[in-house]
Amino acid sequence: WITQSEFRSINPEKSFKKARSTTFDEQAKKYGFQIFNEEDKLKDPEVISRFKNLDLDLIVEMGSSMWVPQEILESARYGCIGSHGAKLPYIRGGASMNWALITGETEWAVSLFYLTPVTDKGITITTSSFNIEPRDNINTVTYKSDLATMKMLGDFFKNFRSQEEFQKENLEEIH
Repeated sequence: WITQSEFRSINPEKSFKKARSTTFDEQAKKYGFQIFNEEDKLKDPEVISRFKNLDLDLIVEMGSSMWVPQEILESARYGCIGSHGAKLPYIRGGASMNWALITGETEWAVSLFYLTPVTDKGITITTSSFNIEPRDNINTVTYKSDLATMKMLGDFFKNFRSQEEFQKENLEEIH
């Protein structure tokens, strides 16, 4: 399904302002991806037009708190998937793993889902649970979340189906 070796990042400079961020330079070099940076003005008609002209199969959004407009979500043939640091649809919004620690949770989950214009409202593809131990802190919980997310992504790409196929197969669960 992946026919073009490109990785496109919206704005890595902004990610460094967050508490934790990951760059993809090593992965790009290892797998021969081209890194393409876009400004973070996602509502800008020029940026939307540029996304539409990229001829993308799938957009994978990871760990961003930026709202993605419908026109960009629809610019990829098979939609846009993303991760969320909690179990959807039950826990939405930001800083979810921080709240897991604050409220003393001992088990937590992360979700892989199809993005929609409404934050954290898309169809859940899968979730993965992990334990939170008394010695855990935000760094270790985030690390566990990242491992679970990478496993879910690997499984997703091994069994890739378009959003429409996924919706048809899971119609009872969605409604």
